[in-house]
This record gives sequence, C-alpha cells and structure tokens, in this order.
Amino acid sequence: IAIAKKNEIIWLQGFGYADLENKVPVKINTKFRIGSISKTLTAMAVGKLLDSKQLKLSDDLYKYVNYFPKKNYEITIAEIASHTSGIRDYDYDKNEYLNFKNYSSIQESVAVFQNDPLLLEPGTNYKYATYNYTLLSAVIENASSQNFIDYMQENVLKPLQLFNTTPDYFYNIIDNRVRFYEKYQRIVINSPGIDNSNKWAGGGYLSTSLDLVKMCQSLLKNDFITADAK
Repeated sequence: IAIAKKNEIIWLQGFGYADLENKVPVKINTKFRIGSISKTLTAMAVGKLLDSKQLKLSDDLYKYVNYFPKKNYEITIAEIASHTSGIRDYDYDKNEYLNFKNYSSIQESVAVFQNDPLLLEPGTNYKYATYNYTLLSAVIENASSQNFIDYMQENVLKPLQLFNTTPDYFYNIIDNRVRFYEKYQRIVINSPGIDNSNKWAGGGYLSTSLDLVKMCQSLLKNDFITADAK
C-alpha cells in the first residue's frame, strides 16, 4: 500500500508473501502485475506525442500503421484510445488472454486480430478491448520512430522515475517480481506461466504501489503532460 497526500508519501508498507513456498515477504519494491493499468502508462506516452506535435487524436490510424488492413470505415487515434474503434477483444477459446506464445514485435501481435471485422462502426459505441492498446502501441512506434518498449522507458518511465516499473518479460529474471497464484476449489495454487508480449501496452507491465502513486501525482500536477494535450 502506498498513500500520498499532496506531494508527500505518508504511508508505504508491504503485506503478506511475494512467494508463498519460500515465505518471501512483500516489500515496498515488490513488483506485481498491474494488468490494465498498463493502459494508463500507454496513454501517457500518447500524451507526450500529442504535446510534441508528433501525433493528433484526429489522425487516421492508417497514417501510422500501414500494415493494418483497411476496414469499411476510417479509424482515428481517439477511437482506438477510447475503446470506440470496434476492434475486438481477446478470443478466450483460443487462449489469447492466457497467452503462451512469445511475440517478437508489435506487428506480429497486431496480426492476431487485424483481419477480423470490426464489431461496430467506429465512434458509434463503446466496446472495451485490450487489443485497441496493442494497436495504439503500433501507432506510438511509428509516430516516434522508436520501439514501443524503448519509447516507454525513455519518455515515460525514466522521466517519472518509475524505477520499479518494467515489462513482465516471461523468460527474464526480474528482481523482486512476485510469484503468481490463483484459487482453485478454495485452495491456493500456482498460476500458469503466461507470456504478455501480445499486450505490453494494454496489460503487460509490472509495477509497485509507490510507482503508481508517483504516476498519479504527476497526472494531478500536470507537470508531465500538459492539461490541454489534444
């Protein structure tokens, strides 16, 4: 738990175990999966590109991602970022959520859903889908001419001093990463190993409560992204 009041961290403490088998306690720098809070980090990257005039929310998707197949409608960056693009979510029958495949590029990740029809006309309704943010990471790569992970590190994580926020690389040794568990018939069991390389931007990061509070403090102060970024 991390609690801040104005610009000051007033309480910071870990509880429980990061590793049940070895009785490793949770510390203030223990890294947890933050799931879809990863989207907030990605949105902050978009904000930086808006501030630097490298991107506009009204821009057509195809201006930046020319390998995405043309659909029946124009799709804007704003529609992708706000889940009103009509792009589908995970196919759970194909284990796209509990993914076990390693994707070597954003383009390879986008290929999973790029040929599927839109669920609705863009801009007409809201349909939450993490794949919007996979596509948004492709936009970030092409707008910045930089690898998504590198852009995030250099332009979001490092400037905000989020030193314990990192992609959840499946094969890497990551300091202070928790073990993952779930309940099965009221018994705690080990979660299956999954690879988040298909959704870095939408659900692939690890972080700590302190880093997330620091992120929120920056957003409240408007000292990282201007309030009128658009």
